[in-house]
Amino acid sequence: MLRPDITKRPVLLDPLTWRDGWPEVRGGRWASDRRMPAPAVRPGRPSDYRPERVPPLRPGRLLPAYSDDFADGLDPAWSWLREPPAGDVAVENGALRVETHPGDLARETNTAPVLSRPAPRGDYLVETRVRLDLPAEGCCHNYVQAGLVVIDDDDRYLKLVHVSIWETRQTEWAKEVLPVREGYPRYGNGVVGAPGPTTWLRVAVDRRPGPDRYTAFTSDDGRRWVRGGTWTHRLSRDARIGLVSMGGDGFTARFREVEVRRLRP
Repeated sequence: MLRPDITKRPVLLDPLTWRDGWPEVRGGRWASDRRMPAPAVRPGRPSDYRPERVPPLRPGRLLPAYSDDFADGLDPAWSWLREPPAGDVAVENGALRVETHPGDLARETNTAPVLSRPAPRGDYLVETRVRLDLPAEGCCHNYVQAGLVVIDDDDRYLKLVHVSIWETRQTEWAKEVLPVREGYPRYGNGVVGAPGPTTWLRVAVDRRPGPDRYTAFTSDDGRRWVRGGTWTHRLSRDARIGLVSMGGDGFTARFREVEVRRLRP
C-alpha cells in the first residue's frame, strides 16, 4: 500500500541495459510503473526481459523567432518575473550574464527571478549552454543553480539546471505540480549527466495525445548527449521557456545562446 509519508524514495527494481558502454534503465525508458520480469539468477537460464528502446528525440530545423544568440543584446521577446537588481544582468561578449540570486522556486519559496519568453506550439526542443562559476568540488553552496525552465507559473514548471548539493555537482531534472492530493509531494527531481565547467542543457517537448512528455538531455561538449528521464506534465499551451540563476548569491551564470528547434518527425 502506498504511504506518501514514508515512500518519497521507494525502492525500485528495474532492468539495466547497456548502450555504448553506459548503463541505462529499461532501454532508456527509466523507472517502471508495472511488474517487470524477474532477473535471471541461475547459470544457463536466460533472462525473460527484452528491452524496448525508446525512439530518438533529435533536433530539427531552427526556429529563429523563439531563439536568441545574444549577439545584439537581449531580444525584446524576453520578460522578467521578479526582475533582479540593476547590474545583475548584462549581455557581454555574446553571452548573457546573470548573477545568482538568493531566491528559489521550490515549493512555497517563490522568490527567484525568472527570465522567460513564449514557446512554440506543438513539439519542440529548447537548448542552452551555461557556465556557472561554482568551484568544481567542496561543500557547501546549497542550492546554487542555473539553467532552463519550461514554466506556467511558480508552482507548475519543469527545471533542468546545473546545481550544487552539499559536496556534489549535479544536473537536476525537476518538476513541480500544484494542486496535489493531501500528503503527496508537489516537487520531485532526478539527475541526468554530470555537469562540467560549461554544461549543455536540452529539453525535448513531445506533445503526442495524452499528457505532454518532457525529456532532459545534458552534455559536457555539445556533441555527446546523455538522455535523462521523461516527466509527464499538464502545463498549459501558454507555458513559456525560461532561464534561472538562483539558490544563493555570490556566483555568476553565463548563457551562450538559447536555441529552439522542431523535433524531427
